[in-house]
Amino acid sequence: MTLSNITSIVIPVRNQMSYTKQCIESVREHTAQGSFELIVIDNDSDDGIGAWLAEQEDIYLISNPENVGFPRACNQGIQVAKGIRILLLNNDTVVTYRWLENLIDCLESHTNIGAVGPVTNYASYGTAIPVPYQNVEEMQSFAKSHNQSDPSLWEERAKLIGFCLLMRKDALEKVGELDERFSLGNYEDDDWCFRARMEGYRLFLCRDTFVHHHGSASFGQAGNLFAQILERNRSIFQDKWRLDPIKAFHTRYEHIEWMDLEWEREQKVLEIGCGAGATFLALRNQYPMIRLYGVESNKNAAIASSGAGEVVEQELDAPLPWPEDFFDHILLGDCLTNVKEPVMFLQRIKTYLKKDGALFALFPNFCHYGTLSRLLEGHVLEGTDHRFTWLSIQSILEKAGLQRISVKGLTHPDLSEEVKQWIDSLTALSSPEMKEHYMNHQYSIKAFR
Repeated sequence: MTLSNITSIVIPVRNQMSYTKQCIESVREHTAQGSFELIVIDNDSDDGIGAWLAEQEDIYLISNPENVGFPRACNQGIQVAKGIRILLLNNDTVVTYRWLENLIDCLESHTNIGAVGPVTNYASYGTAIPVPYQNVEEMQSFAKSHNQSDPSLWEERAKLIGFCLLMRKDALEKVGELDERFSLGNYEDDDWCFRARMEGYRLFLCRDTFVHHHGSASFGQAGNLFAQILERNRSIFQDKWRLDPIKAFHTRYEHIEWMDLEWEREQKVLEIGCGAGATFLALRNQYPMIRLYGVESNKNAAIASSGAGEVVEQELDAPLPWPEDFFDHILLGDCLTNVKEPVMFLQRIKTYLKKDGALFALFPNFCHYGTLSRLLEGHVLEGTDHRFTWLSIQSILEKAGLQRISVKGLTHPDLSEEVKQWIDSLTALSSPEMKEHYMNHQYSIKAFR
């Protein structure tokens, strides 16, 4: 099939007539005629939207006799698409002024960019921004002001959220279509982005482009089903890649906010357990002179993150291939829970720091109320070799010879009244000084050589 210099907009639909009509009308209004084709896949809707879609002369309609799920529906659209670009669009979105032009500007700025996406009002992974509007009319006014093409606002990411995802057709052909094991939906976008980065493609969040997202329209009336599918598909990702996607794509802002980095000075940063490179990219977006190094035990994650830094695949506590006195900062994340001898590991790792170099680590708190609750209920704690208390953390850091130690307790916000009462009960059994330790699920530490 000969491809046209257009964008194929693929919209899977399952009911939600009002949202679907609003989405399609916004595409018609805010996208230049002749620059796109509309492909809609109806997943056995029963609210009448199928009949309306069939009447639309500008829509290529695929009608499924059953709900085949989001990934399969997207693939059906991809397979008939005639454009050199494919845009996967949720039917609960409302597009805006210059939305597609801005996304294309970024996508086509370099051949190694495989996919891009906009910011929005409702999405995960730092994709949502604060918005001032109260209705769609105000939203469009806000978006017209916001959507001014600006390459300085293109932010490279380890993954993008698939509510509005613009991809190169040639990248799709190389990376492959969405993995249909992730039906009815969720984590198929994580999986595709992971594969794209393994193939050497870069992904960008376009902060100069805003698209409204009503949010979770397909699952909004079935919260329990949504949670079950989310957990199921997370397990599918983990089984497929031997990697937890939540950890793989985690950005260690708890470390970054403590780092004293200079914008114009070259500094070397090592991350032990760098996953898919999310922290690398967050650092490089802010500090273009930074030099990034990583250690990752998962082969595929090491490949995915290698586009952002010099990454070696090896066990996290294996000897490092770099010289001593080499790094300005070393980020350990929570890897100390799984190394054999935490003190010896820290003593060895600190030798790779320059004089006055900083080390950052996370310690899960054994005295967290949730951990104590599970123990009292008779559950066996699994998943790590070491567990830490506030006193044991202090002892480990001192034995390792680290200096100028700073500690922050990390807590979960919005504790329920039941949890607060449980913490008060624990405090009454011990001492008032322990209350904050029961609330902290982790300790974030910063220390110097």
